[in-house]
Amino acid sequence: MPLDPSRKTAVLALNFGEPETPTMEHVLPFLERIFFQNAALEPQETDEARRARSRQLAERRAPGLIEEYEAIGGSPLNAQARAESAGLETELRNRGHDVRVYTAYQYTEPLIADVVRQARADGMEQLVGLTVYPLCGHSTNVAALNDVA
Repeated sequence: MPLDPSRKTAVLALNFGEPETPTMEHVLPFLERIFFQNAALEPQETDEARRARSRQLAERRAPGLIEEYEAIGGSPLNAQARAESAGLETELRNRGHDVRVYTAYQYTEPLIADVVRQARADGMEQLVGLTVYPLCGHSTNVAALNDVA
């Protein structure tokens, strides 16, 4: 669908997202979201059962992941994604496109659905989902774009 240049447009730079800090507060919900999304691959009866299993797996995996993040000084992904979004917005504006670029993450805050709501609240009439994952797959690009729709 072609964009209408007379309408307020936002680009949503969609990324995986990683915990802002290597703490249980940030790592646990990150892992829970990943495990819950992939829980559809396992035959569980209800969302409640899938959530409970996702929580259990996240609690088991979180301490090791926290250690790994601490060993590298935390993940640089979110900071890099924000810098890329700012650079993209600057470049698009320099080329005459009046757009706003938002950064949204699939597994950490700000979550894609929340950023879509924020963009709409900011008066954006057209949203362009731009996946910036280094790979393509159903659980990454496809799922992220479905969250925009």
